[in-house]
Amino acid sequence: LKNGDALQAKLDCEAVLEEDESHVKCKFRRAQALVELGSIEQACDVFKALMEVPSLQREARAGLVNARKMLKAHRDAERDLFRGKIKAVPENPVAKPPRKNALERTVVASLAGRR
Repeated sequence: LKNGDALQAKLDCEAVLEEDESHVKCKFRRAQALVELGSIEQACDVFKALMEVPSLQREARAGLVNARKMLKAHRDAERDLFRGKIKAVPENPVAKPPRKNALERTVVASLAGRR
């Protein structure tokens, strides 16, 4: 992570976690890498789980707060982007006349042709 390669950090952490699933510091680093890669919801889940570890509780809480702020900012940006693009459904929809089926149209046309 310090080198700026979040993807490699995530892959390294996953390799370590395959060997030792209880390595909490590696889980924490993986969550930090997920935040940098944009998988913020997944990182929030990891931070929540790490808050139960007494030695990492403070860092996990700080990471979770940071990730939630980033997630909120992302959702606000999406909301601003699509504001006004989706139109509301009108309360009183316009009533359309019922459509005639094919048989009705044929009968009406044939009767009109006989006159």
